[in-house]
Amino acid sequence: METRNFLKHWRFPVTWKTKDPYIFTPDSFTHFHRIDDLPLSGYKKVVYVENSTFSKDISVIKNSFWIDQHTRFIVVDFSVLNLNSKIASSIHIRFDFHRSAPYWHTNSFHFVYALTGNNYYYIAIVFVSFAVLSTYNGVKQLLLAYKMGPLRYLRYPDSYVEVIKMLLSAINCYAFLKKEALKTELLQELKYSYLIRGSYEFVDFFGMALFDYWFFATGGILAFLCIFQMLYMLSKIRRLTIFMSLTIKTVKLFYMPLLVGVAFTFLSSILFGSTTGQFSSFGLSYLMVNQYYVKPINIYADLTANHPYTGPWFYFVMGMTISIFMFNMFIAFLNEAYSAIQNQ
Repeated sequence: METRNFLKHWRFPVTWKTKDPYIFTPDSFTHFHRIDDLPLSGYKKVVYVENSTFSKDISVIKNSFWIDQHTRFIVVDFSVLNLNSKIASSIHIRFDFHRSAPYWHTNSFHFVYALTGNNYYYIAIVFVSFAVLSTYNGVKQLLLAYKMGPLRYLRYPDSYVEVIKMLLSAINCYAFLKKEALKTELLQELKYSYLIRGSYEFVDFFGMALFDYWFFATGGILAFLCIFQMLYMLSKIRRLTIFMSLTIKTVKLFYMPLLVGVAFTFLSSILFGSTTGQFSSFGLSYLMVNQYYVKPINIYADLTANHPYTGPWFYFVMGMTISIFMFNMFIAFLNEAYSAIQNQ
């Protein structure tokens, strides 16, 4: 709740002597006079989607005199528990009435709160394998550092990679265990409030989001390091390196014909692959840039109607990039073909 007046950014319905049914009005036309009678802590109402009084609770919020021209923000937080898909979600919506047009920002966090079928055994095998391999690698590196000494051990670049892997593994395990503990606690709180006390209370799952992001971020970096080390180990196999060099030479030899075929297929799928108007982002961007060559009626409005949130500049820049790439590729292909003819 704020004391500033944001009335200039509200559009109040007016029906007399004007063609515009919505114009800005001064304070004298408003009827919000009960603002001082309401608590400054805000208006809070917890609803439940399966309750028969849901519509009534929503109407109470909509008709509340607490929301008036002095309201700066309205924050709506709610959690959804899907019993069929076993997915829980927390959604945060922030309405901003200081803007000249309706504006809101949404954050959400989703997670699977229960594993079903063989997924439970698959996840258990993956985590047991990860724990065994991480423990084995950590013990091996500690024994190696003990035999060689810390200073000598840190002289090798691979030692820093192994230390980083051990730290990431520890952070990954901590984030996973903390996330699971919070999930169990919050789900128990939700079940307790609904089944035992019979009341509907908001349970915020956003506290799990930080540990969830830690878990996936550290897991992604750890996977990248492991894959890089695997490729480095495979590069030491002589037969494999010979095979890769032959493959690279073959790709270089047939690079331009292969690229032309891919570009022709890509362009054909863009122009003729969709007959319903539901174009992909690449097709949308290409058609926007080349709208003077491909001329349906109102192509700009029709194509952007299905993608209102990305914005036209994104598709325009993407289409320019695709067009320049195709044009340069075509020029390069002609150059290669002309050079090949001249050499013969």
